[in-house]
Amino acid sequence: MQEDVENKNYRKLLFGYLPLSFFLLFVAITLVYLTSNLVAHEPRVSLNEWACYGELGDEKSWNEALEGLLLAKKLDPWNADIAYDLGRLYEWKAVGGSAWNASVKSSRQDALQYFKNAADLRPTWAVAWVSYAQSRMLNRNIDQDTFNALSKGFEYGRWQIDIQQKLLWLSIGIWDKLPERLQQQVREQIALLLERDNTIKMVTKIAVRFQWLDELMNIAKGEKNRDYISRVIENDSIKKSLLSQQATEDKFTCQVLS
Repeated sequence: MQEDVENKNYRKLLFGYLPLSFFLLFVAITLVYLTSNLVAHEPRVSLNEWACYGELGDEKSWNEALEGLLLAKKLDPWNADIAYDLGRLYEWKAVGGSAWNASVKSSRQDALQYFKNAADLRPTWAVAWVSYAQSRMLNRNIDQDTFNALSKGFEYGRWQIDIQQKLLWLSIGIWDKLPERLQQQVREQIALLLERDNTIKMVTKIAVRFQWLDELMNIAKGEKNRDYISRVIENDSIKKSLLSQQATEDKFTCQVLS
């Protein structure tokens, strides 16, 4: 009898403390998240400014950004956004290199590590997969890991036009090196994109850049899209105009994928 009473009291005590324990755990996790993102705020501002103006800050500002992001990563090692920002930071250091050398390669290797970490922490995050694939390609690693990253980008970023635009640029640019399954995935994604309004011009610009218009014509459905592609194929001035627009957009667009 006494034992039953003690068991009941124990259960009451246990169930009484459980909600409090969960609440305290929630508060702790929230504080870690808020603190790590507060620490990461200034480095993110610097990254966005460099992206907008197309140039890297001085070495001091880069080191300060690195210090802030590493601290944020230490506070919250499971935060995919912070891992991704570290990847961006090292990618910017590589971009700022004057030539292909050991320093640039080392920076890209660090970028790869953090982009992959971000993708592992948030496996359905298309941006992380695209950035990982692009960094591998810039580091001259065009292999199965690169193809897998491109494929995951297409899969998880299916409805994000900016993601698809970058993926198409990367994929069509190395079309002959893609495995057949990935080529088919690209074709299917383009067919899906062309069902939406105002996408034909975006896709055609990329096709013109990589002399891929015949392949695009085989994918396109609908009289309006096919007529547009035909006009581009037959008119060199339209091709030049599209290439010029693409160059202008690449130079002046201030956009950070997120």
